[in-house]
Amino acid sequence: MYKLDTLDAIISSSVFGVFIYQEEGKIVFANKRFCEILGFDSEKELIGRSILEFLPDNEINKVKEYIKKRTINKEKFAVELELQYFKNKMGALILTSIFGYTIEYEGKSSGLVMVFDKTKERAYEKLYLALSQINQLIIRSESEEEILREIANILVFKADYVACAVGYIDENRLFRQIYTKAKEEEHEKVLRSLTIGADESTPYGRGSVSKAFRTKKISLIPDISKSPQASYWRDYQKQFNVYSACSIPILKKNKVAYIILIYESSPNAFSDDYTHLLEE
Repeated sequence: MYKLDTLDAIISSSVFGVFIYQEEGKIVFANKRFCEILGFDSEKELIGRSILEFLPDNEINKVKEYIKKRTINKEKFAVELELQYFKNKMGALILTSIFGYTIEYEGKSSGLVMVFDKTKERAYEKLYLALSQINQLIIRSESEEEILREIANILVFKADYVACAVGYIDENRLFRQIYTKAKEEEHEKVLRSLTIGADESTPYGRGSVSKAFRTKKISLIPDISKSPQASYWRDYQKQFNVYSACSIPILKKNKVAYIILIYESSPNAFSDDYTHLLEE
């Protein structure tokens, strides 16, 4: 079995989240990075709770078997580079890679799990795929209407974003959706019905679409659940587990002709680190 003192460097890592569990998945140790991944401020909020609380329903039985093997049967085995979703404090799903091992901790057979947050890596993959598909579309199409329609399809059905709306700001400073796509039919219907605008004096005019229109620059909301500017759409966010938003203005003669609004299911799916890719 692994001794804890040989893992000090990993436990104090700012890259890997680390937690240790015992019977029934009870968390007995969690490092700062794992707390951050789950959206907690300190390990005190996690200690004593079962890791099963932070898993999607379809993952629980599999993890229960791992827990039983390590803590009751005391089996020594490794689970490495396995993709695993965790639910953070707000209920958002976070995609990770995990590395799990059997160790002895405080005299008990325990599970040690290292967690690597794949949010940023996944975001790059989606953006590069979207760019590739859109560039091919622009090359083969001469119709502006077709390009706008297919951009929405590409972003949702090829790049795998949760939802997308392409539209413009009308004379009443409202966002008029031309093309709206979402993975789920009900989601698409509700998104199409949302009131979104560019007038800051209204509660529906303070989101990313409004800022993109006013500044002529890409506007990001890394975490809708924590953003005051997105509070008007909180019910929508909770209903469809939408946590990130990105609005991309398309300019004609230095005026915003269209805006592409993209929603994603995980927080921090859009970042200033790769705004240059979005600008493409």
